[in-house]
Amino acid sequence: MTVRSSDCKGLKRMQQICVRLNKGDRELLDFVCSARGEPLAAFIRRAVRKELAALEYYNDDVRKALGLDVMEVN
Repeated sequence: MTVRSSDCKGLKRMQQICVRLNKGDRELLDFVCSARGEPLAAFIRRAVRKELAALEYYNDDVRKALGLDVMEVN
């Protein structure tokens, strides 16, 4: 398979990391991703974003998009 640079536009901004999980957590991740029909990488990216949003590193619009409660101050 040949990959053209136009096929990887979004990948140039991505950084790869490696994490170690215990066997049970990995099996559970595989089960959940399979049940959702979602790639493991997409699940992990969303989980990281949700944690960062919960720690208030993202603005309210991003937090809301990730399904987190946003308290409005008037």
